[in-house]
Amino acid sequence: MEFATGEWAYQNWALEYDDLDNPVGPGNEQTFVYPPLEEIEAHRDEPGHWAFGTLLNVGGEFDAASECFDRLVAANGGAHTIWVPEGSTPPQPPVPLELLAEVAFEHLSIPAPDTLRNPAAASYVNLPTWFWVASGDGPRDGFVPLEVTATAGDNSATVVADPDRLTVRSSAGPSAGCTAEQASTSYAAGMPQSAGCSLLHTRSSARVPGLAYTVTATGAYVASWSGQEGGTPVAGGSLGAVVSPPTSLDLPVAEIQTVVIR
Repeated sequence: MEFATGEWAYQNWALEYDDLDNPVGPGNEQTFVYPPLEEIEAHRDEPGHWAFGTLLNVGGEFDAASECFDRLVAANGGAHTIWVPEGSTPPQPPVPLELLAEVAFEHLSIPAPDTLRNPAAASYVNLPTWFWVASGDGPRDGFVPLEVTATAGDNSATVVADPDRLTVRSSAGPSAGCTAEQASTSYAAGMPQSAGCSLLHTRSSARVPGLAYTVTATGAYVASWSGQEGGTPVAGGSLGAVVSPPTSLDLPVAEIQTVVIR
């Protein structure tokens, strides 16, 4: 922070040093650890500035990010600041790729599938209802690969979540597990039923509260990571399965009565 010159730190820290909260001790509870008083005084008249390290997600939701931050602070002797002489940049100790992969994985947000169906209104008994994930206009719309990259210095790790399966379940009982290709295939007249993701109901929803069944769709992804360590590619590995939040929709199922005359 260029405003945090030696004189600024002296005026704001050194003159009130005894009143600062636990200024020099290490600890996991405090949000900021000040440099020792003698360092503040030593750099008062020097050209340069103090660089700050801070962890924004102090709520503890991101354990990997917290561990990464702790390593950076430990490399700086426990303080959350470091003096940077004029014309220099703060030193940045290397962060292990596995740790960056954890950070990226924790920030991987899986969207609930925006699910459409055909027929769009009511379906019918013994008529397969075709479901698919809408493609949309954005890079995260549809059943598409998702990507997050975490970078620290010359090291980076990229996590990719590839679509695997879409599971569609009805409160009436039937369910279907469909491939990513089936889940991305919208209905078109004349297409074979095997090309899409469909459910078939054998009873109408006329006696169900709300006159409709509840259909829930969830997307499953397979996550993996790769990285760059000082400019050298690193293969990484698998991170396992990730499941999206569910999408629920109401599906009325009607029944057509026929009279057979022989």
